[in-house]
Amino acid sequence: VPNLIQKDDIEEIYKECKNDCLDQDLEPTYLNVYNQFVTRVKQNIHVCMCMSPGSRQFRTRLRMFPSLVNCCTIDWFSPWPAEALLSVGTQKVEESGLEFKE
Repeated sequence: VPNLIQKDDIEEIYKECKNDCLDQDLEPTYLNVYNQFVTRVKQNIHVCMCMSPGSRQFRTRLRMFPSLVNCCTIDWFSPWPAEALLSVGTQKVEESGLEFKE
């Protein structure tokens, strides 16, 4: 993404990742520092993406980007019945020691 990182941020990134290079006995060249930054990003990036599973676009995107299924954790959320909500809520209130009045 062009211009994602501002010039001030690049200087801070360089300072931080330069230490990674030195710790690994790498010369702190621009390329080595950049590679350390990319490694940090890959290790720490988390993305939450929400899509409606009933839409045609969802199926199309899954076909276009199979890693959305193969390399991700998918949580399917659907409406809970009122009885289940009450049961979970009651259990949590009782565990916390609060009084529950029906």
